[in-house]
Amino acid sequence: MESKTDTNLAFQFIIGTTIIFAGFVIVYVLLIQFGILGSMVNDFTNFWADGYLAKINLLYPYNYNITIADFYAFPFRYLPSCLFLAEFFTNWNYTTAYIIYEAICIFANAINILLLVRIFRQVKVDAKFHKTILIAYSISFLWTLTAGNISQLVSLCVITGLYLFLNNRANLGMFVLGLSIILKPVTFFIPLFIIIYDLFFGNEKFFNILKKVACLLIVFIPDVYLFLTVNNLLSVFIQINLITYPLVTPIPVLSFAGILESYGANQTWTTIISAIIAMCFGIFILSKMKYSTNQTVLLFCFWYGVASLFVAYGEIWPSQLVFFVPCLIANCRNTKYGNKLLKCILYFEFCNSLYWDTLFGSGPNYGVQIQVGKFIAFSNGYMLLYVMPFVAIGLFFVIYYSVRLTLEGEEWK
Repeated sequence: MESKTDTNLAFQFIIGTTIIFAGFVIVYVLLIQFGILGSMVNDFTNFWADGYLAKINLLYPYNYNITIADFYAFPFRYLPSCLFLAEFFTNWNYTTAYIIYEAICIFANAINILLLVRIFRQVKVDAKFHKTILIAYSISFLWTLTAGNISQLVSLCVITGLYLFLNNRANLGMFVLGLSIILKPVTFFIPLFIIIYDLFFGNEKFFNILKKVACLLIVFIPDVYLFLTVNNLLSVFIQINLITYPLVTPIPVLSFAGILESYGANQTWTTIISAIIAMCFGIFILSKMKYSTNQTVLLFCFWYGVASLFVAYGEIWPSQLVFFVPCLIANCRNTKYGNKLLKCILYFEFCNSLYWDTLFGSGPNYGVQIQVGKFIAFSNGYMLLYVMPFVAIGLFFVIYYSVRLTLEGEEWK
C-alpha cells in the first residue's frame, strides 16, 4: 500500500514539475527571441559558446581573454572530454540547442524523482517527509533549469550512483560517479570518501576495492589521452581552475575558504588547505562509523562529499543545490532531527538564492532569476551584508543536523 502511495506521489510530482518546467522554458525562449535578456542569457550560453570554440581549437574555451572578449562567456572549467557534449549542441543554433537541452533535463528530472522515491523506501525515510523532500528537490531543480546549468545532468548521475550503491551495484555506481565528475568536477570527494572507508575502516576485500577504483578511473581515459596529446592543455586547465578564474570569482563567497580569501589569503593555497581540513573532518567521522550500517556510511559519503567541496571552493550557487540536496535529505529518517533538517534546507535554499540574486542583480544581466535581485539590491550591493549571515547560519545548521542524523543511534567506539 505504501509502495503504491509513493508511486502515485512520484507521478504527481513528475507531471506537475514537467508542466511548470516546460512553462519556464517557453518563457525563456520567448525572452531570448525578443532580446530581453541581452547578450548574456544563462549558463547554457557559456556551455554552447565554449563548445563552438572547442571546434576551432581545444585550448580556446580555457582562454579567459578569448571567451570574455569575443563571446562574453566565462571560461570553461570542466574536464576537456565534457567539451564533446558541448560541441554536440553546436549542431543547432543557440535557441534550438537550448530547447533540446532543457527537454533532456526535464526527462532527467522525471528519472530523478522516481529514483528518489525508491531511495526513500530503501533507507526508510518517514512517509511524512516524502512530499517535503520532493518539494525541496524541485525548488533546487527549478533554479538549475532557469540557469541552464549542467548541474541538472550531474544530479542524474549522483542520484543514480546513490541508488546503485544502495542496491549493491558498487562498481557500476563508481562508473556513474566518474561520469558526474566528467560533467562537472564537483563530486570527486564522494568516491574518495567511499574508497577511504573501504580501505581503512570497512570490511571490503581488497580486490573488490581495486575493481571499484578501476571502474572509476576508466572514465578518465579520454581526458588523460587529451592532456598527453594536446600541447599546453593540462597547463591551461590548471591555470583557469586554480589561478586565473578564482581572481574573478564574485566575492564574498560563502565558504571557509572564502572567508580566508576575503582577508587577503592566497586563493590557491586557501582552497587546498580548506579541502584538507574538510577531508580530515570527514575521515574522523568515518573512523567513528566502523560499526555503522552500509546505508549510513553511503549516505554520509554522498552528502558530505559534496559539502566538502562547498567548504573548500565556496561557490554554492542555487544551481548546484540540485545534486547536494537529494543526498543530504536522504538522511531524513524517523528521528527528532528530520523536521529540523528539512526546515533548514528550505530556509538555506531561499537565503542562498536571495544572496546570489542580490549579488548579480547589482551586476551584468544574467537571466530571469537575476532580475529579482535588481529590485532588492541597493547602494552597490550593500544588501549582501544583510543576506550573507543568514545564508551562513542556514548552511551551518544544515550540516549540523545532518551529522547528528548520520551518527544518531550508531555506536561510537
